[in-house]
Amino acid sequence: MPYYSDNLDDLLAFDGIRSFAGGQASGLQSDLLAENQVRELSNMTLSPKGSLETRRGVSSFCTTATSAEGSVGGMRYYDTAATERLVTVTQGRVYTIDSTGSADIHPADETWSQVNRTWGSEAQNWADGFSTATDAPVKMAQFNDKMYMADGDGDLYYYDGNIVTRQAGKVRAITVTTAGSGYTSATAIVTGPQWGGTYPQLITTVAGGAVTGVTIVDGGSGYGYTPDVTIIGDGSGATATATVSPPPTNLRLLINTGNRLFAVGSGAERNTLYASDILDASVWDSQNSAVINGDDGDEIVAIVAYYQNRIIVFKKRRIFQVTIPADMTTAADW
Repeated sequence: MPYYSDNLDDLLAFDGIRSFAGGQASGLQSDLLAENQVRELSNMTLSPKGSLETRRGVSSFCTTATSAEGSVGGMRYYDTAATERLVTVTQGRVYTIDSTGSADIHPADETWSQVNRTWGSEAQNWADGFSTATDAPVKMAQFNDKMYMADGDGDLYYYDGNIVTRQAGKVRAITVTTAGSGYTSATAIVTGPQWGGTYPQLITTVAGGAVTGVTIVDGGSGYGYTPDVTIIGDGSGATATATVSPPPTNLRLLINTGNRLFAVGSGAERNTLYASDILDASVWDSQNSAVINGDDGDEIVAIVAYYQNRIIVFKKRRIFQVTIPADMTTAADW
């Protein structure tokens, strides 16, 4: 029952101890409502501390990023030391909303070509932008101060607090396949990145007239597929190949755990769990992936980060636990 004090003229309080049978238990929560005290409560809720409170209402926060058709495909809170935004994908476009409810729409995905571009009313940057189907679900995960987005159809994208663009790869290694002869000096040249990135910085070494190696100082950025390598100098015959490991395409599930991004593919790869390099979403080594019980006819429907470097993988009729050691080198260690 509610308790009332004439001396203090207190308001009724739904808190009290109905019985001290067996002694006082100060470490336990008091009973909030006596048995049969209330038949129905309307617009009430229990707080995390167990207090009975009036349910708070809702208000319209941002009407700019409203879905006229389809639905809101995804929404996450982006928080860095410099920027805080609510990131949404609405009608296939990315909106970023500040604390006042003001929303900015970001450019749609475009493939740049050598033609004249007439700028629209939107704020535009030299970046790829993002767009998807109006009803496509979009998964998001913040990693290294970037909000990554995957819609199951195309490339991996991110918002960095300023622009939205696709996440491409970098040159990881240059392998000399033919050493050649007659060189006193040589320079390895790599073709340019496809997605508006930067060229890699390389050091080419020569010994005994042959090209002996190419060291990568900076792998560059913006590479969507493997570039060509040409070796020039005063000798002849030297050849080399590049290694690039960009993100897999058609990713549809994303989480951030263990200092890596983890993702699940689509279609034929619907049961494949992928992992990025440590603190680097531009490198997705093919050895850092595993098929989770691929012959059961079920696809992965969700992945959830668990404690001690574990990932819980949900399928339609089964649940799997994947342990990712902190010192893993390939998926063979999972």
